[in-house]
Amino acid sequence: MNAYQRKKAEERENGPPERALAWNVCQAMYGPTKYEAPMRELLGADGPIARNLPGYQPRSLQIMLAEAIYRGLCEGKHVIAEAGCGSGKSLAGLVPAIHWLMEQGGAKANHRILVSTAMIILQDQYTKKDLPFLEKNLGYDFEWTKRKGRSNYACDERLGNAKPDRLPAEQQHLFDEVYRWAGDSFEGDLAELPFDIGQRPELKKMVTIKGTSCKGRRCDSFGACFYYTSKDRAVNCEIVVVNHALLVLNELYNGMILPEYDAVIIDEAHKLEDIVRSNLTEELSFKAFNGLLESAEELELFSSAKLAELRARGELNLDSIENTLLRLVRYPGKQRFAKGSLPETFAVWLTELKDIVAQIWLSARRQAESEGGQADSRAKDLVISSESLGKAIGAFISQDPSFVIWGDRRTGKDGDRVMLCQAPIKVDEWMKEHLLKKTCVFLSATLATSRGENAFVPFKESLGIDKAIELQVDSPFDYIKNARYSLGYYPAGPAKPPSDAEEWADIIYPRIKLVLELTKGGALVLFTSRKVMTEVYWRLSQGDDDWNLLKQDDASKDQLIEMFKSQQNSVLCATASFFEGVDIPGNALRCVIIDKIPFPMPSDPVQEAISESYGKKEGFKKHSIPYAVTMLKQGVGRLIRSETDKGLLVLLDPRMRSAGYAKQILEQLPGYSYAAQADELKVFMADVLTETETTLEEPPVPRAETVEGVDFEALADSIWKAGGING
Repeated sequence: MNAYQRKKAEERENGPPERALAWNVCQAMYGPTKYEAPMRELLGADGPIARNLPGYQPRSLQIMLAEAIYRGLCEGKHVIAEAGCGSGKSLAGLVPAIHWLMEQGGAKANHRILVSTAMIILQDQYTKKDLPFLEKNLGYDFEWTKRKGRSNYACDERLGNAKPDRLPAEQQHLFDEVYRWAGDSFEGDLAELPFDIGQRPELKKMVTIKGTSCKGRRCDSFGACFYYTSKDRAVNCEIVVVNHALLVLNELYNGMILPEYDAVIIDEAHKLEDIVRSNLTEELSFKAFNGLLESAEELELFSSAKLAELRARGELNLDSIENTLLRLVRYPGKQRFAKGSLPETFAVWLTELKDIVAQIWLSARRQAESEGGQADSRAKDLVISSESLGKAIGAFISQDPSFVIWGDRRTGKDGDRVMLCQAPIKVDEWMKEHLLKKTCVFLSATLATSRGENAFVPFKESLGIDKAIELQVDSPFDYIKNARYSLGYYPAGPAKPPSDAEEWADIIYPRIKLVLELTKGGALVLFTSRKVMTEVYWRLSQGDDDWNLLKQDDASKDQLIEMFKSQQNSVLCATASFFEGVDIPGNALRCVIIDKIPFPMPSDPVQEAISESYGKKEGFKKHSIPYAVTMLKQGVGRLIRSETDKGLLVLLDPRMRSAGYAKQILEQLPGYSYAAQADELKVFMADVLTETETTLEEPPVPRAETVEGVDFEALADSIWKAGGING
């Protein structure tokens, strides 16, 4: 044992110092105490939160985070803050926001702040827990609401005119349930339904309406419209909770969706770049083209004859494009087209389509102008959507080097179809022209890819942020005491994972099985490949182990999480979408296994183009490694969700021991100091399982030392090598 490991052993024995538990690396030059004092009054030991929130403990780092955000709001400066799980970042964001808004006069003076999240689970935390608590206990008279996109609300007009007998038989009774629910609902948010309507697209289409079809204030049901009631309610609120997609869409629609705002708190900010790019991605398809024509028909922009002519011309050119793409993209999946690689005939077909879209845009604009400044104009919506598609077609024609172009071949019940797609390689300029014109507070547990003054450089460059108040706040959870890391070790094995899914599954399956026997289940097994996940899951399912074995796609994500929680021996095999948004505090989850370093997929045209934009030598360093660090921090972060959580973090990729960049990655993972030896893992898990037994109502299971069939000496020899990267 070297000096570093001795130091860590002493910390586990005696408890780590406060600095090791939660040490901030702060680049911000904090100003005068005028920013600190009000935050200490509200979040301190004598404040309203401490008086009314059972178990609340004031934390100096949470107050520091709130102070930084308050300063940013007061001075109109962006804030970038990485705050680990359990640091109280939601309250640290809301409290200064509400305090600042009250100083400005609130919504009555047309001041408000948006709070944006990427996932429903965090949005629910804000709207079902944090904001109701603060509304009741903070001592300020403020109002809040949430806003979602139009398709998330039931449409009273559509419900009244629906023909449920046209639905599949198994969905007809669900329509009656939706109808009854809508009559009693206050918000009309489809998420209130006891079933996931998104899994039933025919039903959802019948009870919702798209923007270009909505009559707005001319609708007979306008007074009872859930969407517009929500929109009007937001104008009278100080805090409006949204999601990233709606935040970006509001910018694309020139602020027509959300009320004016002073600043936005962007939680889960590590997802923002991808969501911006997704909203800026354009697909040239029959669906997109026909959508414009249907809107034009509903608005009666053209005569029937003219509309038929435009449709025939458009479909003729789209047929030519798709037939050519079917020859170029030979297999299902995505195929990137380099500049100049599309056939010259594409320019002719695309020019024809651009002319049709331009006619729709011009007619829609004339109608919008005739309506004056009507805020809910369907014609305005069509102007924006046709302008967007027109610009995209222009970029396809010019093959703009700032965009990546690819063909996407998909197999459906009617055969294969191919869409021509494009997306901006970088979104920094768009951000500067839109969201960054307002004060932005960027929050996440995974924004930094290093320590020190360059911690946020990749994040800042990706979003075009020049200057910001920067702060890192570690999780207060004791990883040194409550978690152990294990790294993949394969004597005489590969130095890196083989590309063949079956070969890699053969290598890692014995390791995964031994770990699961050690932990007695309670594991989230994360894969970077769906094929490898399927191979390992099949191997695990062939044994006679008493595990509650689950696999992604066998049920919805929420259902799988609930099924996992229901038993102490659950094992869930999943891929990228489960690296985040999984919150299972307690003993049910006591192990996270990750098969490979989650580098961006080389077959993804967008990720490939982003990497190339940095140059051949710099792409891996500036894009692939930061990407992998963020994903790994998210995946590892699934394990420790509370102060009492304990468990193993197992990273199977042999490159974690051998690659030159491994140390850089490992140093960013919460609580990592070394790779534990097998004997230590055995003792550690025995203690964890003993604690698990005491929480169960069922008869206790044997301690880990006595589990039959586990040869811990062999485990030590064949799986875990003594020491680790720092050993």
